Amino acid sequence: AGTTFSTDADIANTDKPELYQTERNRLAMTYTVPCPNGLYSVSLHYAEIWRRAFDYASRVFDVFIQGELIARDLDVFEKAGGRGNAAFIDITENVEVDNGFLAIDFLGVNQHAKISAIEVRQV
Repeated sequence: AGTTFSTDADIANTDKPELYQTERNRLAMTYTVPCPNGLYSVSLHYAEIWRRAFDYASRVFDVFIQGELIARDLDVFEKAGGRGNAAFIDITENVEVDNGFLAIDFLGVNQHAKISAIEVRQV
């Protein structure tokens, strides 16, 4: 679900620009990842690639992992150093899965929430 957007612009702060040159966005979206029960590290990869959001607070959203708020009012542009087309990674350690699924929810506060890539590793 959601809309996709892409760019061929160079992405700063990364040696893997292809991860950040696309995004999926929507006002609210959920990713449910099948995982064996255990502890996980979750890395959420972002870069603000939509030119209309190349300003502070132009796109703000909340992120939940396993129902727990892990980022309130996330502004990717700000977190990437006030630059468009710059990568930012938010890592959450020791996420517990006890039902066979890892749930990641994004909820737009101002404009749509967005994500470029999700990385899940068992610890």
